[in-house]
Amino acid sequence: MDAGPGGVRPPFPIKTPDNPKDTDMGNKMRWKYGDTNPVLAPVDSAVAVEIGDLLYWDTDDAKPAGSQADQGSEAANQILFAANFLGVAMQAKAAGAAGTIRVATAGVFEFDTPSATHELAAMFGASENAGGDALLDQQIEIVTTADKAIGRVARRDSAATTTGLVAIGSPVMLYPYYALASMADVGTMAYTAGYLLIADGTDWEAVALSGAFTLAATGALRMAEATIAAAGSTQGDATAITAEGFVLVTAADATKGVVLPAAAAGKVVIVKNNANAVLKVYPNTSDAINALSANAAISMAAYTCAVFNAYDATTWYTCPLLPS
Repeated sequence: MDAGPGGVRPPFPIKTPDNPKDTDMGNKMRWKYGDTNPVLAPVDSAVAVEIGDLLYWDTDDAKPAGSQADQGSEAANQILFAANFLGVAMQAKAAGAAGTIRVATAGVFEFDTPSATHELAAMFGASENAGGDALLDQQIEIVTTADKAIGRVARRDSAATTTGLVAIGSPVMLYPYYALASMADVGTMAYTAGYLLIADGTDWEAVALSGAFTLAATGALRMAEATIAAAGSTQGDATAITAEGFVLVTAADATKGVVLPAAAAGKVVIVKNNANAVLKVYPNTSDAINALSANAAISMAAYTCAVFNAYDATTWYTCPLLPS
């Protein structure tokens, strides 16, 4: 058996009487180096596989990329394929008989690419045919989101080239460095700055931080802030506080007021009276503040501040008891 790059003996036959087409475009050994973490995968009798094919897992058997049903766009095809990516075929199988082939689920491989430069650690995904209705079995291209990726660029190509080295990782085999975005238990993924990955009891979803705090893309956690002017003279025409967080209130005159959001356990609103007069703070309809009756306002003296904590769906408590 011939040695591979750097004198390393590859973990599969390079050329044997059973595999005379290893230098043909189809049957082409694309492995370059690295542990391949091989698995033995079944292939349906009607499916032909050539060495070097990119394979996906279809319930209980491996299939080449081109066998995947068209999803209507290259992006949709890439996302589905990446989620079910099994690896690279190390052995060929002709159509007409069921069989089992060796599949590399890791390692570094060289594939054809559209002419382009490749930056180290950028992402590679499957590539679509010219007709735009199927993926190619043995071609990859640069992708910009992890949900389309089957691996990362393993060689920087500063000049445009039509081949690329890719370090693959199979999500089917659950390699830990593979993107969560392509795992089956992750739902709708977004890469919006400040989003969190939250379990909802069924899967994981990317959601914005809500409530009294915001999360910046840098990881900084900050309390939401707002400035409003007091208005009206009753619960019905006072200015509404529409969100949790810190609220600076202007224009208090001993008559005007603000209305808290509807109470819900865990809500927090910090109210700062920034006027030299009493500010009236009303609960939402049918809610209550401290021991006051439902809908009654609490009076905040000039320039005082209080934290309003919702204990349940109808009751707010202030800290301190008397705004100070």
